[in-house]
Amino acid sequence: MSAHNADLYLLLKYDASEKDIATMFSIASLIAALATLTLMNFAKKDAKKMHMATVALQAFLFAGITVAPAVWLAIVLFSLRDTIGVLSDSTLESILISSDRTKGLMISAIQISWELFTGLGKFLGSILVSMNPDLPLLLASIILVAYMAIFKLLSGEEKRERATNSVQTPKHRDFQKRLPILDLATSYKFDTI
Repeated sequence: MSAHNADLYLLLKYDASEKDIATMFSIASLIAALATLTLMNFAKKDAKKMHMATVALQAFLFAGITVAPAVWLAIVLFSLRDTIGVLSDSTLESILISSDRTKGLMISAIQISWELFTGLGKFLGSILVSMNPDLPLLLASIILVAYMAIFKLLSGEEKRERATNSVQTPKHRDFQKRLPILDLATSYKFDTI
């Protein structure tokens, strides 16, 4: 909602020229692209922790943009947010895509949601930015914090379910593996007595 209206936000809040904003965004985008290539190696480490960290950082950056005293700092923060956003999306894809069979389906779903919410977000953001330029950014921060809480809650349930299954399954398997041996040993002892 707010990232797609960055130029409108900067024009309204800082009364900067379109040429200055375009020049600064070009430079910042180049830096962001290079940083994204560098950071992609980190996305492979622990995807869930990295995803949560990048979402938290995006929420912080959106809120930080609202208090940036100069247009150049706001552009740097927007570019940093874009870089972190790419890393966040990459980690989410690695969490959601569990096999080659589901890869195409998940990428299609992500792309459709991206297209749908980009248009809707730009429309709603333009309405909110006309009320108060900081409103879309603050709302984006709130939405990201809510998303983090929901993601953490769902991840916690999945962990508990996995932990419960992993605790019960090995004991059950060990028991099944040992049972024939115990039966054989017990029957042998009784037969010899």
